[in-house]
Amino acid sequence: MNTTFRPLVEFAVLIMLMLTACSKQEQHTSFTQEQILTEQEALKEFAIILSDAIADNEEMRAFLKDEALKEFDNDYDVFYPFIKGHLFSSGKTFRQELLSHEKYDNQLSIIETTIPKLTVLVPDFTWIDSNCFSVHNWDTTIEYVAVGFDDDGFQHPLFYNGKPAAAFLFRRFLLSPSLLSKTTKGCAPRPPRVGK
Repeated sequence: MNTTFRPLVEFAVLIMLMLTACSKQEQHTSFTQEQILTEQEALKEFAIILSDAIADNEEMRAFLKDEALKEFDNDYDVFYPFIKGHLFSSGKTFRQELLSHEKYDNQLSIIETTIPKLTVLVPDFTWIDSNCFSVHNWDTTIEYVAVGFDDDGFQHPLFYNGKPAAAFLFRRFLLSPSLLSKTTKGCAPRPPRVGK
């Protein structure tokens, strides 16, 4: 090959390699951007996963009830970052139990990144009527638990066993076990006590 053309050919090959690398990087970036969720989408997806996981797991329901009764923030909230490592008798952590109900790869990781202060509220409706659902009267042997999410609106979509729940009459909703996924805003939860 002519020595005057060799540097030009090498330069052209280098430019082609750089362009190929850039286009691959752009493709990867666009895939990652598709996996970004808004806070509302992440709350909804977490509600779906939790509703699926909790439907057939009495131990998980009892654990959430016990954690809510601790009132870590003076309400019946359960701060997910504190409990995701809890080990169940199955040998799986709370997070691992949820992972088995993901709808797509890395779904839970994306949710955790989107909502670092993810919280599950076990509501207390007894202020309306003493017969309404409360963490105190929650019979965790009952499989039916509706899980909703804080959608900043009046109506909270509900899910059971990973699927949209049938429309509830407001009165029935107040009587039925229900959870709400939300984010803890403006709160600095205290870490769990060790040894108690």
